[in-house]
Amino acid sequence: MHMQIWSYTDRQSVLNLLTSLLVDKDITVKLAISLHVLLLDTLCRAQRQAFNGREVADERSHQQLCIALSKLACLSPNVHWYTT
Repeated sequence: MHMQIWSYTDRQSVLNLLTSLLVDKDITVKLAISLHVLLLDTLCRAQRQAFNGREVADERSHQQLCIALSKLACLSPNVHWYTT
């Protein structure tokens, strides 16, 4: 069996892809359940995409993040960190 060692860039690319999928309203819950270990990391990345400091940087990203948070709030108590 050949094991591939992922580079830092490979891992970041996968996490960025998961982040964009997490805020897709059609698969948010399924992805969060499947990848619950990565949920907070992907939410943090989504938050960084939506905000520039305390200002909304991208309205569409902000809207997608809010929809995802509303769907995920009941799945994990840690999601509430992003709603306050």
